Amino acid sequence: MDEPQAIATGKGRDTGVVAIAAAAAVTAAAIAWSYFPNLTYLARYWQDPNYSHGWLIVPIALFILWQRREMLPAVVIRHRWWNFLPLALLVA
Repeated sequence: MDEPQAIATGKGRDTGVVAIAAAAAVTAAAIAWSYFPNLTYLARYWQDPNYSHGWLIVPIALFILWQRREMLPAVVIRHRWWNFLPLALLVA
């Protein structure tokens, strides 16, 4: 007797990727909508010659993060359900 072979169709994986992409898009849209007034203020504020270096902060921070990327896998994040209690209280 031959044993049945499992066939991976990947259909469930595709819907998972779509769900994650949709959640990421909704989250990005919510963040952009929430911070839009602050970002427009910063864009106007950084036109001042005294503060024009503000545009360099994000690329420099990303460069530093890239340089330290080897240290990131060493960080272990342990998720606990009760860690979300303060967030739930704030939302309520």
